[in-house]
Amino acid sequence: MPKISVILPIYNAQSFIADAVKSVLTQSEKDFELILIDDASSDDTPRILARMTDPRVNIVRHEENLGLVASLNEGLHLSRGRFIARMDHDDIAMPDRFAQQLAFLEVNHSVGVVGTGYQLINGEGKLGPRYRPPVTHEEISWAMSFVCPLAHPTVVARRELLIACGGYSDAAAYAEDYDLWERLSRKVKFANLPDPLLLLRKHKENMTEVWLDRNIAVATGVASRRIAFLLGEEVERDVVRCLYTQGYLHQERIEHSIELIMRLMHVCKTKYPSVHRIIQHDAAIRIALMGLRAKRPSLALTCLFQASKLNPNLASELVKKLMRRIFNKGVVQLVG
Repeated sequence: MPKISVILPIYNAQSFIADAVKSVLTQSEKDFELILIDDASSDDTPRILARMTDPRVNIVRHEENLGLVASLNEGLHLSRGRFIARMDHDDIAMPDRFAQQLAFLEVNHSVGVVGTGYQLINGEGKLGPRYRPPVTHEEISWAMSFVCPLAHPTVVARRELLIACGGYSDAAAYAEDYDLWERLSRKVKFANLPDPLLLLRKHKENMTEVWLDRNIAVATGVASRRIAFLLGEEVERDVVRCLYTQGYLHQERIEHSIELIMRLMHVCKTKYPSVHRIIQHDAAIRIALMGLRAKRPSLALTCLFQASKLNPNLASELVKKLMRRIFNKGVVQLVG
């Protein structure tokens, strides 16, 4: 029985699948099985998979496309390891990724799910920015109201927890990971390792890009559920959608979104006192980012003022960007 079962769903991945699989097979932690689920690819993917002979690889081929959630749950059903690791067909794992996550979980028994930091990579392999996620369970619990705080392909989780909660929900397709983590976070602790242990590829064929509207719709539902859990009451969906998209959608709800952030901040500062400074700083950043998107200068100034009240030392570059955005619209419009 392997320690880790790696679930890697595939669909039309001829450009990237060989590198993704190689990054798994060359891990320093050797005790794993790799479950490749080809969801009826119509490109050269099946022929690439047919050339893989490593005995740790288990290839499943669908005759018709069943979708990502069905593939993930099938992989979960087929898995034999104590731990489940996720990979996407276009990403690359760093050589010590599994070893570091496994070592963390074997020491921290109260943690059920651990992700990692990641670095973006484009379709041509050019490296982009690095992202450091919220690290502690308390930070992750705060961030859960605004965004999915664990990058899905970076995660290693205890298998029995995923099985006990029923796995991935088909009703939450296109934000199935966010839905799963939100449900699990009420029962078990989460963590992220800060180092970038995955190269996460961003390109025009990413599912999140292709199905962006659907992702926003489902993710807004998950965020609304989380916020209602924390506040004990339902919140207007358009306000949550504005908050989730950082003001990109429903700009007329930005001021209501600021009020919601403040309410959540006070609840979470009491609930998670050990990270209250981190929560306050993060709240300031979220409000300032909405100000960067605000088309109305007076609204942008409101965001800047509220963010500065929470954190007078707000990153100067962010403030400069916001001020340039405001003044570029003209002094007359500002005064008006």
